[in-house]
Amino acid sequence: MTANPHASRPASVRAKKVHRSDDRETEPETRSYLQPGKLFVGRGQVSVKTVLGSCVAVCIWDGERAVGGMNHYLLPLRTSQANGAARFGEIAIRSLLSELERLGARQAALKARVYGGACVVDSLRKRGAGIGPRNIELAIRMLGALRIPIVSQDVGGRVGRRVVFRVGDGAVWTRYLDEGRKR
Repeated sequence: MTANPHASRPASVRAKKVHRSDDRETEPETRSYLQPGKLFVGRGQVSVKTVLGSCVAVCIWDGERAVGGMNHYLLPLRTSQANGAARFGEIAIRSLLSELERLGARQAALKARVYGGACVVDSLRKRGAGIGPRNIELAIRMLGALRIPIVSQDVGGRVGRRVVFRVGDGAVWTRYLDEGRKR
């Protein structure tokens, strides 16, 4: 369910100091890589990184308590009793919120960022059949229903993204994977 092996028992996670570049040219150091279909929670100056194409990452944090997390889901809705529930947005978002609550986050203090959902396959984009837009729509709809404000988003387009999220204060760093391609 999570990229954090200690997620079943809330605990502080130590990480290297994060360098945040004002010009966004230097990627911050991270200790955790978030695989597709997983989620990560932590507290303080811990950073987590993931790479997205049509997948979406929802980053949620409580800055007052310096706790936050990120999920990385592949599909919006679960279609069967398939394993790997965090692969599905509807479950990944609720699971992330549950884990954050266990770390002491308060619903009223939560803020969110949404990333990904690109249509990276030309043939799917031409047919309007990309999964990315459906993943984006689910995140926006669920966060709205949960009354969690989305303070920023970088979604859609034609290229993937690398995202680094610092869980305690919600700081983020992004980079497009193919700068030469039309976004």
